[in-house]
Amino acid sequence: MALTHLTVLLLALLALVVAVLAADEEVAKHCKFTLEGQNFDLCPIIELGKEKGGWFVGSERQTPPTVTKMSYRISLSGPLPFNASIPSEIQCPEGTWICMKKFNIRPNVENELPRLLEVVPIAGSIVPPQSSLSAAADVEKTKLNVTVQLSPWQKDDVRHKNLHIRYHGGHYVGRAQQADFSFVCDHKAEALTSPEYLFEWGGRHIFQWKTKQACGEMMANEPADDTPPPPPPDGPPMENEDGSSELVDLPPYTGSPSRVKWFLVLTSTAAVAFLIYIAYHPPQLIRRHVLSYIKSHPSLARFRVGEHVLVRWADEELGYEEGEEDLMVNGERDSIFFDDDEQIPLKPSPKKKGLFPSYGVAL
Repeated sequence: MALTHLTVLLLALLALVVAVLAADEEVAKHCKFTLEGQNFDLCPIIELGKEKGGWFVGSERQTPPTVTKMSYRISLSGPLPFNASIPSEIQCPEGTWICMKKFNIRPNVENELPRLLEVVPIAGSIVPPQSSLSAAADVEKTKLNVTVQLSPWQKDDVRHKNLHIRYHGGHYVGRAQQADFSFVCDHKAEALTSPEYLFEWGGRHIFQWKTKQACGEMMANEPADDTPPPPPPDGPPMENEDGSSELVDLPPYTGSPSRVKWFLVLTSTAAVAFLIYIAYHPPQLIRRHVLSYIKSHPSLARFRVGEHVLVRWADEELGYEEGEEDLMVNGERDSIFFDDDEQIPLKPSPKKKGLFPSYGVAL
């Protein structure tokens, strides 16, 4: 029973591999096509890549204290060769058409080997593991699935549109990968050229390829639509003709404060001024309440005010009720120790000992 299941599994795997190889051959054969009334022939490019074993495109950027480099190996005619003599972890899996390796080096260290950082299968018909052979969705995600599209007219050449050819099928760390080749018509290119790396964004690896094979035989007389398509959700922001990104204009700023702001400022200033005036010139009613409160709380009588305040209060000849006394000036007196005609001097007499002067100390 187990042998039967194993035989069925092997046959299914063999059929899948045969189908993938057949699909690869079909993609390589369809190098001539018609799109929007224009005939394209990319067969010379495909044949050249097959003869030279593909293209190698490199890019590097400064990442102090290291230099990070990316190396792309590109094949448009079939899968890249898989070397069984080296570990599979350091090379893209079988069925990969476009593979990227990222590594860094320390330029200040001599005789140091590059350190491998990433091995990314970007596109190809990659055979999934045996455990997921029954999952049709996984098989669909790993197909090469080559798509072709013409971009809007260029401002420098209204006769030709850029030809975009995208290769899919790769995955890396749960994110789908694809290679986007922008073929630009260049009538001056005599020999067959190679792609140039532009940038990578959200799993999309963008290349530019200037070649005369991108010039369609049948050219449109007038551009049909000058409006560029909206950028993809995971793509970089599009730029204007002058190279600047599109920004939304903000409402004009007048620089003058609003009426509400002026009202709040004036109200706050008036409130602060009123509180300061009440603190320095309290009304008689408020002063009576304050004195009554201090009289009911003798501990507050220890607080002493300045001489100029006492003199001003005395000049105002405040009228006190019968039995009411200014405790802030004379304090609470005891009939045992003080006579009625004894008064506390207004000026403090400094002590011979201590840091602060006190009232009622004889020199």
